[in-house]
Amino acid sequence: FEIFIAGAAEQDGTLVTSGGRVLGAVAKGKTLREAIDRAYAAAGKISFKDAFYRRDIGQRALKALEETK
Repeated sequence: FEIFIAGAAEQDGTLVTSGGRVLGAVAKGKTLREAIDRAYAAAGKISFKDAFYRRDIGQRALKALEETK
């Protein structure tokens, strides 16, 4: 997986917020479901004050795949 971050800066070797905190967790898997599960597992390991993450990303794509079966 990879994590992309915006609204942060490095200060004395430590990542600190500098305004907003926008993160993107990206992962690969053999299936779309596996990739989504891995991305959410990675996102779940990140914590900071007032952290919030969406739980709906990827759901439309999963639904579309199920409809084509």
